[in-house]
Amino acid sequence: MKKFKFSLDSVLFYETHLQNRETEKLNVLKAEYQALDDARQALQESYEREVAEYQAQCAQGVPASKVRTMRIMLEEMKRKIESYDERLLRLQDQIDRQRERLLAVTTDKMTVEKLRENKFEAYTEEVRKKEEVIIEEFVANVAASRMVH
Repeated sequence: MKKFKFSLDSVLFYETHLQNRETEKLNVLKAEYQALDDARQALQESYEREVAEYQAQCAQGVPASKVRTMRIMLEEMKRKIESYDERLLRLQDQIDRQRERLLAVTTDKMTVEKLRENKFEAYTEEVRKKEEVIIEEFVANVAASRMVH
């Protein structure tokens, strides 16, 4: 009996390669997002500490020049946080698009795998039927040879 050979194995191999590549791209984007989010979170915590310090110093009565300097620093920190937020939103959009690409590639791969599975089941059924025919012929030959003797 000849061995099972799926004619679309090269397509399945290519789909697997694409899936791995798209998964890796998604993982890189997620890592980049996480690093950016961590940096944003650290800046947010620093900002909150500086706001508390600013309020405490204002309550104690610091010179106006120091208040202005602190206020400028706080505004700059706030702009950086907003910049992080914008970058995180853009990165989240990229992640969402990459997820969609990965889903499409995975769906294509699963379709080919299901086709392969169906072809293998048909092959297995064909082999089983041929083996049954061979067994029936063997049994008939043995029975015929016993009747001759």
